[in-house]
Amino acid sequence: MGNGPHPVPLISWANVGYQTSLKSSCIATSVRSMGIVLLTGSEGTICLYQHSIKKVLAIHQLPGKLTYLGAQGLRLNWANSSRADPSTSDKALDPQTNGSSPLKDGSTGLREVGVVAKCLGSSMIFLILLQHLDGWPYVIRELEDKSPGSFVVTSSCFVETSVQLLILGSRRGQLAVYNRSGSLLRPSSSHTARPHNDAITSITVVASDFLACEVGQIIFATTGRDGTYKIHSLTINQMEQRDDDRVIELKTLNNCKLPFGPYIEGAYLDFFTQHLFIWGFRSTQFVVWNESQKAEVLSVECGNAHRNWDYVAHEDGKGGGSFVFTKASLCCIYFQEEASHRVLQCGSHGREVKALALSRSSQAIEDPRSRFLATGAEDTAIRIFGHEPPNVMPRLHCLRILTDHTTGIQQLCWSEDGQRLFSAAGCEEFFVWRVTPIQSIGLGVYLEARCPTVTDSSDLRIMDFEVLLTPIAPGTATNAENKAYFLIMAYSDSSVRVYCYSSWLENKFDLLFTGFHETHCLTQVKSLRSGLQQVLDLCTAGTNGVLALLQLDTRKGPSISTSLPLRSLQWCTQLDVHKNSIKSLDVIPFSPTESIIATGGDDGDIWLTYMRFPDEGCSGGPPSLVSKRINPAHATAVTGVACLVAIGMQERGVFLLASVGTDQHLKVWEITIPKGAGTDQVRFRLRSDVHTSVADASSLGHCWDEEEQLWLYVAGVGMEIRRVKIEDA
Repeated sequence: MGNGPHPVPLISWANVGYQTSLKSSCIATSVRSMGIVLLTGSEGTICLYQHSIKKVLAIHQLPGKLTYLGAQGLRLNWANSSRADPSTSDKALDPQTNGSSPLKDGSTGLREVGVVAKCLGSSMIFLILLQHLDGWPYVIRELEDKSPGSFVVTSSCFVETSVQLLILGSRRGQLAVYNRSGSLLRPSSSHTARPHNDAITSITVVASDFLACEVGQIIFATTGRDGTYKIHSLTINQMEQRDDDRVIELKTLNNCKLPFGPYIEGAYLDFFTQHLFIWGFRSTQFVVWNESQKAEVLSVECGNAHRNWDYVAHEDGKGGGSFVFTKASLCCIYFQEEASHRVLQCGSHGREVKALALSRSSQAIEDPRSRFLATGAEDTAIRIFGHEPPNVMPRLHCLRILTDHTTGIQQLCWSEDGQRLFSAAGCEEFFVWRVTPIQSIGLGVYLEARCPTVTDSSDLRIMDFEVLLTPIAPGTATNAENKAYFLIMAYSDSSVRVYCYSSWLENKFDLLFTGFHETHCLTQVKSLRSGLQQVLDLCTAGTNGVLALLQLDTRKGPSISTSLPLRSLQWCTQLDVHKNSIKSLDVIPFSPTESIIATGGDDGDIWLTYMRFPDEGCSGGPPSLVSKRINPAHATAVTGVACLVAIGMQERGVFLLASVGTDQHLKVWEITIPKGAGTDQVRFRLRSDVHTSVADASSLGHCWDEEEQLWLYVAGVGMEIRRVKIEDA
């Protein structure tokens, strides 16, 4: 190494051999930890360079010129079950050469080298194993298997568990999984999938949770020349077998478009920091990206991707690496010991936050108390934060940034189990995201579905929506992860549409109900009496200040395999509440037939509307509505209200109501509702009034910690988290 604050390695050149087959063309691959390089040229000859003896030797001959050659060091003895006697195997090296070639790397535990090769114009895939036997490396030819005619191999990965798998990537973005069975390599039960739209450039295993006797899961990442990287899971059930082929399920967990590309060429998971690094090209630059910190760590001006190049990550926790490339007939080497800069404080959205949603659970095995916090803004991005259990102050760290929306986010909502995130924006955009915690990576997010548009209007917005989990008929969905939801959407053209979303169907959205309420813009929609399965009660609010209620008969909805034809909505009752637009709405249910609807308006008022149904069934007629005003509430528009219920409060008929407005005041109200009382007996008093630094507050969220302390989340131009002690409020 050189001297100075940033030492660089000394570079030396030496002639190590000459092979005529490498003269016109050459493909090279290496196993750096073992100090070997494999090369092939125009004649199908595979040559081996060993750094310990600094010689290039021909070791194997294939029937034609190769289009792909990939090598990987193996810890398991893949050749053990079918290894031929050394006298019948192909000797890899001439006996007259030095026989001290160290193909076994004791420092890393690598015992063999697995080589995958594909010949030009042939459908055969060749698997070659290099093994150190009796002081001599031997080539043991294990496999010849036909691939689909359009499957041109561009990447490969050996998966080493008690089940030996080979994963191949193709030029057309396909993945193929092969299962090692004795001396054969069989296509798995789910043989091919196409997760990318262009060539798959790398396959990297990032996590493995495997039980040799039952079911195991392998997590691996793929990069492609479509500008994305994806994370997949292979679930292997060894108990279920068909013709000696274990049942293998391939599922994509994460799909992310990177801020550079489209040539994304490789990835690795750093052992020390558990950060995921991805590299590729952006126009004329080579870029290394820290996906875990959402930061660029290396950038080199090299021309473009169309040249000979290689990148070696140092994998020492510092983020450095070495990049070698050719440019204008020169061989250039770039060395960087550590990341070009260090992130002191991660930023958030570039514009005001319009929506905020806190999941009930993050499904995390390490800490079930943890949650996910999703925020959506006018910059069209959705950010998902890891939310650790509150102590002194909740800690947030950004796990994923979703950029598929093309317009500003209007609303976000989590499913009850935290497995799906629903998002709405302008131009009728409504997306469903499947969210999966991933070992080592943190979080996988996959765009599961897009709701089809129902109009030709580019200005139509989904202003608000609600998600309700609904039962599934027995035998309808075969997987426990498959769920059905009611999606109630309020649009800016005064329409309400109710969909049934079935995650396991090809056409996932089924429009059940539709209707219009006068000519104003609807701003809020909320369900009432959600415990009933035969009837769905909804309340809507809009720019005319009117609170309207409607009932839906869902007895022939998604609880059976076929739904009824599209039906029209009929509003059953309505009540004039605010003088102008209703900006926020929440519901306090305190009995099967009674609820308090809290609304905040553009007039700065908060109204409490007492709603009572005649009975608990669905045939008792419309409910009665009576309203009471909280005065004074805020000096300007009330943009967020949240009903808060702590343990033991509901039995006493006491509730807390949080509100925030554009006057930058965050208030907590205590509401007392005597049993059997009407709205004239509902009492309220202000318990807390604090100033918030968030301007133009647009969303309000809350959670309770284990000590029954209340945490409030305010989003607008920035985001703020505040703790409210009930006894001090």
